Amino acid sequence: MRSALVWLGYTDPLETMNEARERDPNRQARMAMLWAMFNAYASEPRTAAEMIDDAKSGVIKEKGKKLIDCKVGAAGDLKAAIVQYTSDRLDAKYLGSKLTTDRGRITDGLALCSEYNAHTKVNTWWVGK
Repeated sequence: MRSALVWLGYTDPLETMNEARERDPNRQARMAMLWAMFNAYASEPRTAAEMIDDAKSGVIKEKGKKLIDCKVGAAGDLKAAIVQYTSDRLDAKYLGSKLTTDRGRITDGLALCSEYNAHTKVNTWWVGK
């Protein structure tokens, strides 16, 4: 079907689909969130609450220690991405819920991964390539 449409001079439906995907605001917000998480933490797991705390404080913490944000702008980028991803809600519970809906999705070569801790009853999140 696709080749017949292209042969007849119509726009390639695959190009139209790719353009629509690139303009999707939810996909763009998810992609920004995944890259911000990856840039801030690499593949180290973090809870939604830890990400919110880091975004609010402007400091990326490593295993409970406060560090100067050595990754230029990583905490600021994380905050901006969370705000975009959650529609201006810097709330850990809401962020965790949003991340749960996108668990396992691959966007721009990045996969959102999680692990549930039965003891603390909290998910930890990380991004894998």
